[in-house]
Amino acid sequence: MRFGGLWPGQNHKIESAKLEQGLDACVSTFERMQHRRDGDKLFLSHCQTLVIDEFDTFVDSGSEDNIRRMLDSHLGKPDHNVIFASATISKHMTAMAQEYFGDEDTWDHPKSNFSRLVEKNTHMNLSNLKHEFIHIADFDKVKPLKLLMKEYKKYTRKHNTSCIVFCNSVQSARAMEHTLAEEGFKTASLHGEIPPKYRERNFRRFKDQEEGTKVLVATDLASRGLDIPSVSHIINFDFPRTVSDYLHRAGRAGRAGRPGFVLSLHRHRDMPILQQMQESSESLEPMQIADSAFSKRGKQAEVKKLGRGTQDVNLGAIPKGHIASH
Repeated sequence: MRFGGLWPGQNHKIESAKLEQGLDACVSTFERMQHRRDGDKLFLSHCQTLVIDEFDTFVDSGSEDNIRRMLDSHLGKPDHNVIFASATISKHMTAMAQEYFGDEDTWDHPKSNFSRLVEKNTHMNLSNLKHEFIHIADFDKVKPLKLLMKEYKKYTRKHNTSCIVFCNSVQSARAMEHTLAEEGFKTASLHGEIPPKYRERNFRRFKDQEEGTKVLVATDLASRGLDIPSVSHIINFDFPRTVSDYLHRAGRAGRAGRPGFVLSLHRHRDMPILQQMQESSESLEPMQIADSAFSKRGKQAEVKKLGRGTQDVNLGAIPKGHIASH
């Protein structure tokens, strides 16, 4: 079979040559595919199977119109197949699927045109991941971060693994990268204000551990789609704003069943998310996923929330269970 990929930044001549030769399978970003279709370089009239990977991330990041455009052009073909692959299942995704494939109650039947294959641990704590939550009473989070980094440093000396430190803003990520550099850590960064070509360079430097670079400081831009087997530790310097964001961040560690550690600094206002994860762990029931803070709707809601002011919520101490509590 002949495979080809389309993505921004690739040499146009090389890309055009691949398309002119014909492909059996093409992997592409939405924007690049539409660009090639508009330029009469890519024709999908004989395409039988459409796979939308990272479906939840596309919906979250504002690509819903692109998804609808692809579905509208593909679903009218005879013998078509559509496959959605997603790490989480949100209410908005379910509603969107119902628009195209009928009410959810009609799915999964022998005569239905839509079926779900849901892994049993979806939205739940995986057994190979250990979660630790460190409550922060004051505003100084740098000192506990340094202690967590010392814990990771001991582990990586023996296992040669990598670590991702997550922050909720570009400003926080920049400050943390500077702080860790002062502590002697070789770091790379990944956030929305870094141009794409430099993001790729930083990512490669971290993935390949070039010059001993084992720590990536990032926003939620790095929480989706990255598969780096060497990552053993996730440190949430800034606690994620939603359950969805927590699950995506945690999913970067312990890939393919390897041991992983998710270490999170939190305050009282984060207790609702912790409570939901604890209840899911004890009941073995999947967590309910709403829009993530990564999504456009989530960001708009966060802006409104900050405009009103926030109030700490205390739901009491989380009992010990599958999720460690400190």
